[in-house]
Amino acid sequence: MSAATLNYDLVEKSFEKVRENKDTFALSFYDELFEQAPQLKPLFDNTNIPKQSEKLYGSLVLLVENIRDPEVLQSVLGPLGEKHKGYGAIEKHYPIVGSALLATLKKYLGNAWDEPTEQAWTLTYGAVVEMMLNGITNDAESIPEEEAPQFEKTKQFDDNAEFRPRKKLSYVQKVKLNDRKTLFTLFNRWFWASPKWTIALYAAGIFFLFSFVGQEVKVIQVIIDTLEPLSIILAVLLFIKEIPERKRQFQYQAWSIIDSAKGLENSQARIIALEDLCDDGISLEEIDLSKAKLNGIEMNGVNLSNANLSEAQLVNAELFYANLNSVDLSQANCPGIVLYRSNLGFANFKMANCSSGNFSKANLMFADFTEANFSGANFAQANLKGVNFEGAYLSGANLKGANVIMEDLEKAYLVGTILPNGEIHP
Repeated sequence: MSAATLNYDLVEKSFEKVRENKDTFALSFYDELFEQAPQLKPLFDNTNIPKQSEKLYGSLVLLVENIRDPEVLQSVLGPLGEKHKGYGAIEKHYPIVGSALLATLKKYLGNAWDEPTEQAWTLTYGAVVEMMLNGITNDAESIPEEEAPQFEKTKQFDDNAEFRPRKKLSYVQKVKLNDRKTLFTLFNRWFWASPKWTIALYAAGIFFLFSFVGQEVKVIQVIIDTLEPLSIILAVLLFIKEIPERKRQFQYQAWSIIDSAKGLENSQARIIALEDLCDDGISLEEIDLSKAKLNGIEMNGVNLSNANLSEAQLVNAELFYANLNSVDLSQANCPGIVLYRSNLGFANFKMANCSSGNFSKANLMFADFTEANFSGANFAQANLKGVNFEGAYLSGANLKGANVIMEDLEKAYLVGTILPNGEIHP
């Protein structure tokens, strides 16, 4: 969002009127939406509209409070767009929603709704739609340059330590690399594309050629003298050539172990298989690990987005820098879990036990903490915007420096909680 095209002050100022009517504004929006587009009502058949209205208001608060920081908005709106796609929302629905939003704003702002204000909100909504659509259209195979870092497997964790994520090539970098035609890249493509017998034949021919050039001896003597070193070279080349095949076989075996353990509460083999797949950078997106006993598992940098971990056991599990966007951790038992700097946007923690967990610097935007136990948990500098704290137990938790809407936080049990400003709740 560019300051040259969008009047931030108008959006922020006009939203104050919405804050004054937060209990009715979002409900009025849905009334307006269904009046303008009754064909969208089936999409909300299984939706609790009052609860959804609270989420909508929270989304608008997030938008207005971060309107000057598009990076924060993109980190939330991208996944939100993908999530709405799963609900059945398509691109042609966005203008209808925008029209309903503007009509509702006009209703509540009254005389304050003038042409500059309308233009400001129109541009704002257009930017929001663009960010949400980017979340849908971005190549799922493209990888950020810094993702899934490797860490030493240790139970000791220093919150001030600096980690060095392993570098991965982005999609654009991969394309540029594939387009290069240096001697090395051409040889690399030929090596991996050629069958093993071709590699062996060429290696033997080159080795014999060098032997003839370098020594003035009889042909038979050269062959005899070079058989042993040649066999070593061929063995090494063939071993390298078979690495991808062995890795595929290993990964297949790991997935077979995980699949065969489905429904079992306890399986040490499954834990090892999951850790090994994580170390190989394999995505575990949408995996079903409900009721699985995974105590002490270490999967730093893992992708568990949309995974089902409901009722799972994750005591003292370590998932630094993990992607758990929209993960289901409802009723999970995970005291002492470490999710430092992890992405937990839209995660479901309903009735989960995460006491003494480490969520410092994690992204928990729009997560559901309903009746969950976070006593003694560390949320220092975490992003908690839009979280549903209804009935959550945060006694003794550390929220110092956390980004949170205080009126939402007040829905939780906060005795002895360290608040974002450093004060201790009485």
